[in-house]
Amino acid sequence: MREGEILAGKYRLVRQLGKGGEGSVYLAIHLQTEMFWAIKEIRLQQGTDREDCCHELQMMKSLKMRHLPQIIDVLRTSDSVCLVMEHVRGVSLEDRIRGGKVLSYEEVRDTAEQVTETLCYLESREKPVCHLDIKPSNLIRRPDGLIKLVDFGSAWKEKEQMKRMGTDGYAAPEQYRKDTKPDVRTDLYALGATLYRLLAGKTWNPVTDEGCVPNCPPQMSDLIRRCLRADPSERFQSADALRRELVRIRKKEGRERGRVHILGALAMALPAAALCLRILPSTLDLSADESWDYEKLVREAGVVSEEEGRAYYQKAIFLDPGRSEAYLKYLDEAGQDGIFSEEEETFLRETLHAVRPGSDQTYEELLRKNGEAYARAALQIGLSYWYCSPREDSRRIAMGWFEKAAEAAREAEAGSAKEYSRKAAGQKGETLPVEKADSLKAVAEDREKAERYLRLGAVWEKINSPSGEDAPWNAQEYWEDLGEILSEDKAFLQEDPLMQMKLSLEALRTITFLSGDLMRSGIDSRQINRRIRELLEGCTEVEVPPARQEVCRGLLEEIREASAAAIQAVEHQEEEQKPGQTEF
Repeated sequence: MREGEILAGKYRLVRQLGKGGEGSVYLAIHLQTEMFWAIKEIRLQQGTDREDCCHELQMMKSLKMRHLPQIIDVLRTSDSVCLVMEHVRGVSLEDRIRGGKVLSYEEVRDTAEQVTETLCYLESREKPVCHLDIKPSNLIRRPDGLIKLVDFGSAWKEKEQMKRMGTDGYAAPEQYRKDTKPDVRTDLYALGATLYRLLAGKTWNPVTDEGCVPNCPPQMSDLIRRCLRADPSERFQSADALRRELVRIRKKEGRERGRVHILGALAMALPAAALCLRILPSTLDLSADESWDYEKLVREAGVVSEEEGRAYYQKAIFLDPGRSEAYLKYLDEAGQDGIFSEEEETFLRETLHAVRPGSDQTYEELLRKNGEAYARAALQIGLSYWYCSPREDSRRIAMGWFEKAAEAAREAEAGSAKEYSRKAAGQKGETLPVEKADSLKAVAEDREKAERYLRLGAVWEKINSPSGEDAPWNAQEYWEDLGEILSEDKAFLQEDPLMQMKLSLEALRTITFLSGDLMRSGIDSRQINRRIRELLEGCTEVEVPPARQEVCRGLLEEIREASAAAIQAVEHQEEEQKPGQTEF
């Protein structure tokens, strides 16, 4: 293979991305869709059965998980087999730590959780898949924080060949012996060696590195050292066991941080009490003889510095806990850069969970008393987590807020209906005031939107559940819900181009992954391709404010690539569903 060569009449090799013992990896462009792909060449050793090899690689195409690059095609050349896969944009962890650098403990823990989630998925397959070469250079962190595990060149090989795969410093002892076979515990050893390197800045040495792992708490050090046991029986016996231990560590650390947050909440009580007396702290630079009401605080929060703005929003919430405007305005400001950061999330959590002076209720509980306001705020918080949070568990948190929004909206609708029925019974001809009718309509729209995202969440769980099959979902329902969001929420999405682009990108990726399910449910390729075009055109025509142009420009590039991938996935499914067709 060489640069400029055209494979299978549709992929032109642009440039070499890397080279290894098995072959090279090339950046390629699809001649029709003009989308970039990565093509990995796997040279076949003498005596290797080409058809068996292709069958194994074809099975790998069924791996559909967000932490894995999607394989979309398998090609054959005279002396090799080529995998056509997603071109992952990002930086390898090897590049991040080059020159003895280390990563923060928080980033390493996040990496451990994401890779372990991937191993849970691989382990749960009907025929478990071992990667056998986990190391920093095979872990790519995308700009949005998602880790991709790449280079499955050795995962398809027979067990005897697999033992010779791996990289010194990361390969488990059993990969050098003839009396044992690799399994998931082999990958857990490599993960432990990788985490050690990220924290210590050097490769693990079982002879000299007997002490605690540097730059991390004792419980994480113990976890890494257990992964690095020479005897596989002394390591975690499954990826799920490792995942449970990581969850336990995160919860323990969360409780410790919670103690600090309690102190922060107590500290906030004093300025809240002062606000109730209309005496605002001097740090807000508010005139002592001027009356600052809720609306003015929210309005001024948008024209001062970020730190001062948060103080203004907080004071508005303390002044009138039953209103949602301050929450909504704060979330809008926080989402301007497309990221709901840990700092922004912490401020929101501390504000919601603080206890009001003279009361035993939190500010979230006080807001909850106004069902309409709480439903609107909960929906927006859910959307911030869904689209903008870099947290690994952001979708699950978002779905929790959507549940709260839907429940609060249903209660508000029921309460209003009961009140209206009581009044109507006492006064013949009683009609619902226009203002109240508009308010109820808005609540109903919030409920429907929250319920739609809960159904979309079922699809997300299907894609990302460790088994890949357990989460219930309905392809036809997903298709209808997506259509409703794109049509009924069109005006709302156009007001927030960043959210529209993120929704479109996610929809395109979901269509790519689940194109087969969609077509088997009765949705034909013309409908799917029409939806793909609508998603792309909606993003290219949107007006982007100057402050968001840079982040939206990058998203638009991803959307163009995702739309081309979706079209190609649909074409592939059409070919597969034709009777009598052979894959190769």
